[in-house]
Amino acid sequence: MTESAGADFAGLDRYKAREKVIEKFCRVGLLEKVIDYEFSISKCERCKTVVEPLISTQWFCRMESCAIWRSIC
Repeated sequence: MTESAGADFAGLDRYKAREKVIEKFCRVGLLEKVIDYEFSISKCERCKTVVEPLISTQWFCRMESCAIWRSIC
């Protein structure tokens, strides 16, 4: 975790950070329940580590302008 995660979580790996989040939510009273469930998760072929999804900003473009550009070329 980077400094953006906050002082409590900065420098932790994702598994330790998740445990700490659960502890903190319990202390503050924000956690209703924890449910274990299984789901398919991607793993790296070479090192077999879990591939975490990376949230990225979505972007859009106007298709009309692309269509006009294509007709010009």
